[in-house]
Amino acid sequence: MTTYEYKFVKLKISMWTGKPKQSHHEIVEEHARQGWRFVQYLPPMHGHYEAELAFERPIPFGS
Repeated sequence: MTTYEYKFVKLKISMWTGKPKQSHHEIVEEHARQGWRFVQYLPPMHGHYEAELAFERPIPFGS
């Protein structure tokens, strides 16, 4: 059975434009190079200006 670890990265959203202040493409690609797999976008809750990107990667057996 494979066990996973998870990481959540905050993505700041401009309250003026409603667009991310950072490139989500760069964040996903950076984490992929580190062995993380993108699994979900968690949108900002009402009245908040941060979304989250969720990543996972397997934990090697015996670690």
